[in-house]
Amino acid sequence: MEDMGYCALNLLKFLHEKSYQVYTYNPLLIKELTKALTLRMTKTDKKDDRLIALKLLTDSNRDLFKHNDKQEELKILLVISAHLSDVKPIGKSNTLNV
Repeated sequence: MEDMGYCALNLLKFLHEKSYQVYTYNPLLIKELTKALTLRMTKTDKKDDRLIALKLLTDSNRDLFKHNDKQEELKILLVISAHLSDVKPIGKSNTLNV
């Protein structure tokens, strides 16, 4: 499946709980594969699903793309960290007026 970050988190959790092996591919990788194999410019889920299946069947390095819960946790922590770095602390120069 394509790695869609937060969007796929619940599905990934469910599949892991049911003991499925999950492989996630970066959407940019699938886009480049589409460009290499076809001339079409449109993106459809049905055709992308077939390309992902083809990639998984023919990929000799597919174990590199096996989903890991630790990677997902790290991504979430990085997003939270980025949001926290955008928050400005209240200091002497920018006090909170009540």
